[in-house]
Amino acid sequence: MNRWLKRLMSLLLTGVLLGCTGEWMRIDDIADTGSLDRSMGRKITATASGFQLFFALPTNASSRHARAFQALRDQAYNEAIADVTIQESWTFAVIGMVYTTTIDATTYPRRRW
Repeated sequence: MNRWLKRLMSLLLTGVLLGCTGEWMRIDDIADTGSLDRSMGRKITATASGFQLFFALPTNASSRHARAFQALRDQAYNEAIADVTIQESWTFAVIGMVYTTTIDATTYPRRRW
């Protein structure tokens, strides 16, 4: 019985740790800021949410940062993304928590010479 309990606990611990991993999100640097037209900036915002059922089972919670940033990149088209701010919020739901990531940024077009 002791061996079975140890295996069960290791399996549960592995499942919990794997459930807490998220997708990588990389925000690229703008190498040449002189090529940007700073007078034509526009604000963009993207939001993504995830739910954690019973405070233990994440559903789309681990990938919300990457999904929000991808939505931000889709809005930027071919412009450079700068002045990025990331805001986290969470809301209590009776059977878990809703986690929300909001990313605000400014896009700048590149100058045409």
